[in-house]
Amino acid sequence: MKKILVLLVLVGAVAAAIWRPWEDDTVAIDLGVDRAIAESVSIRTLTDEITIRGELRRDELQVVTASSAGKVGAVTVADGDTVAAGDLLLSVDGRQVVAVDGDFAFYRSLDVGSEGADVRQLEEVLSAAGHDVGDIDDLYTEETRAGLAAWQAAHGYVGTAPEADEVVTVTLQAN
Repeated sequence: MKKILVLLVLVGAVAAAIWRPWEDDTVAIDLGVDRAIAESVSIRTLTDEITIRGELRRDELQVVTASSAGKVGAVTVADGDTVAAGDLLLSVDGRQVVAVDGDFAFYRSLDVGSEGADVRQLEEVLSAAGHDVGDIDDLYTEETRAGLAAWQAAHGYVGTAPEADEVVTVTLQAN
């Protein structure tokens, strides 16, 4: 009987060691640790891609108007292109229409003596394009006219800058 009792105690001890009723059955998962996910081995091409979800909008929609009528011969930009100052946009009657950087559209004819913010903007555009206009200010001068003529010649607008009025006095002497 003693042997049976010892055997039962040993079987109970082994069963208790295997079963461990004093330990919690739930497994704690540490969410701060990355876990490996098994994947079957396969041959494929690796790509470097990022998928971003969002909405794309224009900052500003700009309407371009022409001061005179003409035929559009070529359009060198497509819808959605990014345009920078100096880029050729299109040609009208064989003349280039070039993008310039400015706060507003040119709205009047300028000549020597004209003053205003549009004159300053014109001088800034010409100076940025590498043409000498003298001091950049609000006054349209002969230097501004010369810089504009050089810019226009570079873009196929030869002879469009207005010439200064000249008065020639001729006196005839009697014979």
